[in-house]
Amino acid sequence: MNYKLTASFHKGTCSSSHLNHNRRKNITLPHVDTFYTVLYNKCYVDMELSDAYEKLFGNALRTYNSTKKPSKQIPNYLEHIQKQFEERERKYQEAKSSGQSRKSLAKIRSRYSAPYNELIVSISNADAYSESFRCGHENEHIAVDILDEYMRSFQERNPHLFVFSAFMHRDEVGGKTENGMTSNAGVPHLHICYIPWTDEKGRGLPVRVSESGALRQQNLSSPDTFSTILFQEQERKILSEIALHHQVEIIEGKHAKKHISKSAYILQQ
Repeated sequence: MNYKLTASFHKGTCSSSHLNHNRRKNITLPHVDTFYTVLYNKCYVDMELSDAYEKLFGNALRTYNSTKKPSKQIPNYLEHIQKQFEERERKYQEAKSSGQSRKSLAKIRSRYSAPYNELIVSISNADAYSESFRCGHENEHIAVDILDEYMRSFQERNPHLFVFSAFMHRDEVGGKTENGMTSNAGVPHLHICYIPWTDEKGRGLPVRVSESGALRQQNLSSPDTFSTILFQEQERKILSEIALHHQVEIIEGKHAKKHISKSAYILQQ
């Protein structure tokens, strides 16, 4: 049987990401069955963020500091990026409250990268094919196989997006009804947390955090289209190709966003 299913790509920053939620560590969730957590959830990689920063930027930071007088050195690069990001978000909220234009808000947001980003990927919605693709239901394994194949090629495909934490969740099976059946179950999904980095020539460390630089070095840049849109289009295309091998056609959902060109967006604003 061939299935027609939607796919969801939700991209966020560390502001909306919760690493302990992804790890299922020191957290209790009413819709999660810990039996399924232990038995079915999958960890692909799980590094502490500080360790990931040392691996990516430790040598670059020491090289940078060796050329600077003490007052200009950066003691801790992760804390430095976090502080810049928090300042960016503070200015953004102030500008938003004062009614500044979307163009001005976008300019503030583009100044500094987040310490890391998160991509949440899922296939199907909870109601598809009589809920058979929900966690714990009969067709769940199809979505799991597609997501697993997609995740295993993600890092090779995106060498400038360093994945330090990645999990597949299959434990959101919902609560139990009076007859013992599950209700409000979710669908299998991936949490992919990554640090965008670049070693392009520029200000700061010789290897540094930069989403725009990372995507540019992966040839995902265009004068007419935002790099993040090109990235999501690339990933959706790859997921769709993998899904076809599993007899699944990825279709647009009724609530899917329609991407427009950069020039059209600017004119629209």
